[in-house]
Amino acid sequence: MKKSFLKKFSVTAIGSLVALIIPLISSPIIGRLYTPEEFASLSLFISTIGLLSIISSGQIQNSLFDPLVRRNYSIQELWSRYSSYTIFWAINFTIIYILLKYYIRVEMLGPITFLNWALIIIGLFFTNFNAFLNPLIIIDEKFEVNSRNKVLTSFTVSSVQLGLSQLWNKLGLILGNIAGLIVSNYNFSKAINFSYKRFKPKSPLKIFTDFKNYTLYYTSSSLVGQLNNYAPIFFLPVMYGMTSLGQYAFGMKLFQIPLNIFSKSIQEVFKQESSSEMIEFGNCKKSFKKSLLALISISLLPFLVFSFTIEYIMPYVFGAQWEVAGTILKLLSPALFLKFITSPLSFVFILRKKQKIDLALQLTVGLTISILFLAGKSIGFLEIIKLLNLIYCMLYGTYLFLSFQYSK
Repeated sequence: MKKSFLKKFSVTAIGSLVALIIPLISSPIIGRLYTPEEFASLSLFISTIGLLSIISSGQIQNSLFDPLVRRNYSIQELWSRYSSYTIFWAINFTIIYILLKYYIRVEMLGPITFLNWALIIIGLFFTNFNAFLNPLIIIDEKFEVNSRNKVLTSFTVSSVQLGLSQLWNKLGLILGNIAGLIVSNYNFSKAINFSYKRFKPKSPLKIFTDFKNYTLYYTSSSLVGQLNNYAPIFFLPVMYGMTSLGQYAFGMKLFQIPLNIFSKSIQEVFKQESSSEMIEFGNCKKSFKKSLLALISISLLPFLVFSFTIEYIMPYVFGAQWEVAGTILKLLSPALFLKFITSPLSFVFILRKKQKIDLALQLTVGLTISILFLAGKSIGFLEIIKLLNLIYCMLYGTYLFLSFQYSK
C-alpha cells in the first residue's frame, strides 16, 4: 500500500532532524579547528567535483524517473551506460589535467598536486554512484533507508573531520566528505541489493546520442546552473583573497545543513509523488501544492529569525574569526529562503522536459554574474554579496513561478 505524502515526509523529517543535530553540535568545534583558508580549499574541492560530476554523469540518473526510458531499459542496462559514461569522462579529465599541469604548465593548476587530483577523481566516482542509487531508493519508496542514511552520513562526515583535524589539516575536511559518500553508497547498495558486478561497458558516443535530452540539454543547463552557484567560489579568491572565500564557504556550509536535510527530504518525496501523478493524471499540481505548503511551513519562521540574528550569533557560537560569514548569511538570507523552497520543486522542469528553457534561464543569469564580477574590482566585497542576493532572488523567483505553471 502506498504511503501518504505526510507519512513519507514524516519518515524523512525525523531522520533529517537527527541528522541536523550532529553538524549543529560539531560545526562550532570544527569552526575553531580549521581556518577560513582550509574551508576555502574544501569549497574548491567540492565545487570542482560538483562541476565534473554534471558532465561525467550526463545527468542520466534523472532518466530513472522517465517512464519512456524505464520501459526501454532495465536498471542494470541504465547502470552500465551510466558507469561507462562516468569512466570515459574520468579518464579524459585526468588526461587533460596531466597535459595542462605537466606539459603546458598552466599556472592556476600549480597548487593541485597529483594526490589532490586523485582525491577529486575518487570523490567524483562516489558522487556519481550515489546520484544513481538515490533515485532507486526514492522510486522504491524506501524513505526509512534514506532517513537512516542521512544520520549515518552526517555522523561519519563530522567524526572524520574532527578526528583528522590535527593530523592532515585541510585534508581532514576533504576526507570527511569522501567518507560520508562511501557510507552512503554502502547503505543504499545494501538496501536495494544492488550489484556493481553486472556492469557491461557501452560506447560513450552511443550513450550520448541515445540520451541526448539528458547528456546534452539537461547537462548543459545543470552545468551552467552550477557555474552560477559556484561563481563566487572561483571569483572571490582572485578578487578578494582566500580568506574572503573561506568566510563565504563556511557560511554556505552552514546553510547546506538545512538545505540538504529538510529541503532535499521534501524533494525526495516530491520526485516520487510527482512522477506517479504525472503518469496517472498528466499533471502534478496536487503534489506540487502539498510540497510548496510543507516547504513554506517549515522554513518561513526559522528564516525570519535567522536573518535577524545570524550576524550576532555567528562569532559567539563559531568563533570571532567567522564574524564576516554571519554578515554574508544575513545579506543572502532572502535568496537562500527562495532557494530552499525552489530547489525541490524545480524537478518539474525534468518531468515536463523543459531543459532548453532551463538552459536559457541559467545562461542569462550566468552572463549577468560574469559581468558583475568582471566589473567588480571597483566594488567592495559585501556590495558584491548584496548584488548576488538580488540576482539569485530573481532567478529562484522565476523558477518558482515557472515550476508552478508546468505542474498544471
